[in-house]
Amino acid sequence: MPPRVISKKRKEHPRNLTHTRTYVYLGINKGLAEGALTPYKGIEFALADAPASHLEVIQHSQGTKGKIILKIRDGEGKMEL
Repeated sequence: MPPRVISKKRKEHPRNLTHTRTYVYLGINKGLAEGALTPYKGIEFALADAPASHLEVIQHSQGTKGKIILKIRDGEGKMEL
């Protein structure tokens, strides 16, 4: 039996959940790379303030928009220990 030939005009659609996730992640990565999508950055915490960041996740005292960032590198790119 000859291999199946797919027309360039016809788009392949995901067949199961794994394929669906792959298509979603590819779309998100493409949007980030092209600048069409920009993540909303919320609150930043230094590594030394990790306990406070955990409380913020639970209590949402500074709001619920954006991602909570736990910085593990200083301004020079060195690891904070």
